[in-house]
Amino acid sequence: MSNGKLFLIPCGLGGQNESEILPAETIQATHLLTEFIVEKEKTARHFLKRIGYPHSLNDLILHPLNKHSDQHATPTYLNSALEGKNIGLISEAGCPAVADPGAVVVELAHEKNIEVVPLIGPSSILLGLMASGKSGQSFVFHGYLPKDKSERVQKIRQMESASKRDQTQIFMETPFRNNDLLTDLMNTLNGSTQLTIACNLATSKQRITSKPMEFFKTNPINLSKQPTVFYL
Repeated sequence: MSNGKLFLIPCGLGGQNESEILPAETIQATHLLTEFIVEKEKTARHFLKRIGYPHSLNDLILHPLNKHSDQHATPTYLNSALEGKNIGLISEAGCPAVADPGAVVVELAHEKNIEVVPLIGPSSILLGLMASGKSGQSFVFHGYLPKDKSERVQKIRQMESASKRDQTQIFMETPFRNNDLLTDLMNTLNGSTQLTIACNLATSKQRITSKPMEFFKTNPINLSKQPTVFYL
C-alpha cells in the first residue's frame, strides 16, 4: 500500500473571506479530506464551515499542533498517511509552516516518505513585500523580535544596518504588542530609514504605509490588535 499525502492548506488572513481569495482547487482539495492537523480546533472548524465543507464537523479527526501539544505525540499525527489516507495541515492564518508551527510536521512527512502537497493561498509576508517597494531579490524574515527590550533594540539596529545594503528586513509581532514595537522603532531608527507597515492584509481593512521613519514619528498610527508585518 502506498502512503497517503499531506496537503498544506492555507486559509484567509482575516478569517472572513476565504471563498473570495482561495482558488477553487484549494477549496475542493480540502473538501475531500476528513483528518487534519491544526493549531486550534475551534478556528479550524470555523474555517472549514466558511468554505462550505460538505462533511459533518462532528465527525472530523483533528490533531492539535501548538505550544501545548505533546511533542512525543506529534509523529503519530501522520499514522493515517502511512496507512494510505490523505490528510491536511491547516494554518491559523495564511500559509502553513510559514511563521507557523506546522513546519515540524512537514519535516516529519519528508522523513517518512509522505508526499507533501502545498496548496495555493495568501501569505501576508509576501503580500506585504510585494507592496513595500523594497527589494524582493534579497530579503530576510526574522519572525518575532526578542521580548527583552535591550535585545529587541539591538536587533532593530542590526536590521537597520542590513537594510542599508539593499536587503529587506521583514519581521512581526503579536497584534497586542504592535504599538510597543512601533514605539521602539521610532526611538531607535534613523528618521530617514524607510519603514513599511502592512496590516490587515487581504481584508477589507487592509492598510499599507511605506514612509521614512520620521513620518511615523509625526503621524502616529494605532496598530493594536491588528495583524501586521513590518519591513525595513
